[in-house]
Amino acid sequence: MFRDMFLDVMDGIFAFALVFVGDGVTILQEIAGNSQPRKKMDHFTCYLPGVVTLGLELASFEERKIWMSFAENVTSTCFGMYRWSPCGLAAEHIELDEDDFLYFSGGYMLRPEVTEALFYMWRSTHEQKYREWGWEIFENIDRW
Repeated sequence: MFRDMFLDVMDGIFAFALVFVGDGVTILQEIAGNSQPRKKMDHFTCYLPGVVTLGLELASFEERKIWMSFAENVTSTCFGMYRWSPCGLAAEHIELDEDDFLYFSGGYMLRPEVTEALFYMWRSTHEQKYREWGWEIFENIDRW
């Protein structure tokens, strides 16, 4: 039952929420009720790469490659929320306008979602960049 629910959620993400933008930016657009989807992603969404890596055992071989690529791209975008900010701390939301220009809104709330994603991505891939990105975030938190 839970396996099927998880797979349904993943199918829904790929069918309705996933938006690829230039330069490797990947967001999950906001879909609220009957309204039109908005190219807006909350910081809270950045927990998803960790969930995906934990659910990889449920996926077929082909799905694993797709899911892992998705997790890597969303993690990169979530880290970008920090890197693209002048102070190095992420805003609560990012939103793209009709020309895919990126806007930040909301203040930094010391949310753990990106660092959780970095941890699970490192555990899954052992790529050093995830540790380095985590350290960069820590240094910016410490600075401010």
